[in-house]
Amino acid sequence: PNGPDLWVSSRFEYLASGRFVREERGFFNRTACEQNNAWLRIKYEGTWADGDSLTPTANSSFASVDVVSVWLTLFHDEVCVEGMDGGVRCMQTNETMAGLCPCNGWTWTSGGAARERNIGMFCMPSLQCPIIHEAYLQRRHYVSYTAVAGRACFSPASTNLARGWRAPEEPKCFAKALPMT
Repeated sequence: PNGPDLWVSSRFEYLASGRFVREERGFFNRTACEQNNAWLRIKYEGTWADGDSLTPTANSSFASVDVVSVWLTLFHDEVCVEGMDGGVRCMQTNETMAGLCPCNGWTWTSGGAARERNIGMFCMPSLQCPIIHEAYLQRRHYVSYTAVAGRACFSPASTNLARGWRAPEEPKCFAKALPMT
């Protein structure tokens, strides 16, 4: 209740070539989200494969995703937001990133320009950015989905095959940017 009002936008593509891209942007309030004024972007890239031949079912389809690179981009060193009490709080996002993802001492300070890091390349060993390494990089994720021309529904991805395919959580549905099957 006393923390910042966090918003996230997400865009993802499963391309026919087998390439996978997911981009998430973080915002500290609804206005920043509506104006696309993110403080952080996380971009995951990798490959995906059809899993239907392994787990046939009439109700869902299945895919596995291998994340091979993760890029973090910090857009602002400091973000100030208005609190519920009307007061303004400023957060040093560059210091937060340095604590979460020290990247061998490389600075997250942007100096007015976006600061981007390829986590797998610049933030090794895994202790240099443990959350990204443990949850995403070089990990296979399993997801179940249904899709029609204008919409797709995905269960949350999981590194656990049973949780991702055999007993997936309730899917979330999204409109497609371009209708296709």
